[in-house]
Order: sequence, then structure tokens, then C-alpha cells
Amino acid sequence: MYFMRESLITEFPITGRAVDRAARERRKAYARQLSAEHWPIIKEVRKTGQVAHVRTKENDAAIRDLLDSRAILQYVNDEEWYDLNPVIADLKAPSAT
Repeated sequence: MYFMRESLITEFPITGRAVDRAARERRKAYARQLSAEHWPIIKEVRKTGQVAHVRTKENDAAIRDLLDSRAILQYVNDEEWYDLNPVIADLKAPSAT
């Protein structure tokens, strides 16, 4: 729905260019939102599809932030599992400076 709304703001009828622009803008917004404490969680979800392996009292708030912002998506089929939002799947952790 987000991409439809953002694409419609730019162009009607919706074009591939408008959808690409909306995805780029959303990716930039996520990149600005993500902090150093988020990246180990993102790495674990990318690798295992779980958050239980890294969830601690100290990072519980960061995990909730990622779920609330939909950077990490929770799925429940036969079992519960997690995956990255496709918009951020290609983002890389910033290198330490």
C-alpha cells in the first residue's frame, strides 16, 4: 500500500519509474533509521530467519523497533519465523570509521 500511495503521488497511471522511486526513498528512510545496535539483529535474521538467538534484555527494544517499523517482518505459518523487509534486504551495515 505504501508503494501504491507514493507512486500515485508521483505519477498516474502508476509507472515502473514511480515505483522504483518510492522504493529508493523508502530504502533511504530505513538506512537513516537503522543504528549500530540494529545491524547484529539484521545479520542474524538474514542468516537464520530467527531473532530468538540474539534477543536479550539489552536489545529487546531494538528488536521491537525493527518489528514496529517493519524493517523485520514476522510470519506465522506452521511456525513463527522472521525475514527482512525486501526494501532493506540489500542494505549493508555502515563500515566503522
